[in-house]
Amino acid sequence: MQPVSSSVNAPASRATGATATRSSGTSSMAEGLREAQPLRITRQDWNPQRNQQTADTQRTLDYLERMTAQLQQLKSTLSAQLISQRATAGSNNGTTSALDRQLQSLDDLWRQRDPMTGSSLDSQLRFNIAAPATRHFSVRGLDSSTLATGERETLTFSIGQGRQSTASITLEAGASLQDNVRKLDRALAPMGVGVSLNGAGETIFSVAETAWTQVRDTLAIKGGGIRLPAGQAHRAKAEAQEEALTPAAWGTGDAAALRSTLQEVTQALEHVRRVAQQVREALERAKQSTVRAADAAWAATFAEEFGARAQAPDYEVYAAVAPALVSVNRSRVMSLLSLK
Repeated sequence: MQPVSSSVNAPASRATGATATRSSGTSSMAEGLREAQPLRITRQDWNPQRNQQTADTQRTLDYLERMTAQLQQLKSTLSAQLISQRATAGSNNGTTSALDRQLQSLDDLWRQRDPMTGSSLDSQLRFNIAAPATRHFSVRGLDSSTLATGERETLTFSIGQGRQSTASITLEAGASLQDNVRKLDRALAPMGVGVSLNGAGETIFSVAETAWTQVRDTLAIKGGGIRLPAGQAHRAKAEAQEEALTPAAWGTGDAAALRSTLQEVTQALEHVRRVAQQVREALERAKQSTVRAADAAWAATFAEEFGARAQAPDYEVYAAVAPALVSVNRSRVMSLLSLK
């Protein structure tokens, strides 16, 4: 009886071994898919520019929240000073000293705007994560009124010590303001300077904030004696637009100064909060975009892996794929495709 038992049990053992092999193969396939996907997804989802922009957006939000806190504290101190009736001309009490310290701290924070936000927040509190912060300015003698009229004239611009960068442009007689602005913009673009018209029709020059000091201090223009002086190049008068916050100009000397500063702080606080909300929304959009990119990468990787493995004429592969296909029918496919 023992030999019979052995012969009967042998096929069962082989079947069990085959089942184990199939299970092992299926498990290995599944584990291979699971192990391969995260690595491939990471590579496909890695976008240095997007990741840097997201980091700068978070830094900008942190900066704005810090500024909000300082402005709120300053507002409370100003209100307390006015209510206490201690704000008299020539006073020099402890509260005034505290106000001066808070103003100085706020001004210091404002001056650190560019490095603390990755150049994504300009002097007007405009948030732009796709381009460096810019400084807008006007040039005396090249406003909209002079650019809209005048005879033919050649202007030569230079920036930098020793005229490191130069550009020349000829304004034609009878050309429109828009034509002259576009011509200026094209000519000055290689120097990093932009020219445009704002909503009020004023001619506005712009440059990256990091280059503003050099432009302000070294911009020179030689004209033809019509809009600007002829002869040697003259230092241009470049005047920046007033910044959104000017803590250094806010006073605390008397009640009138305190009331004026309180009004400035209140307006600045509202402005900063609005911009902070815009940044929060941008950060949320960036997060959603990252999730969608990861989902798309996962789907592409899975389809690629699945297709490649399904092409292999291997029993273990078919054994793993078949159960997934048993319940596939037209209605289920249509239901999946209809999902948004």
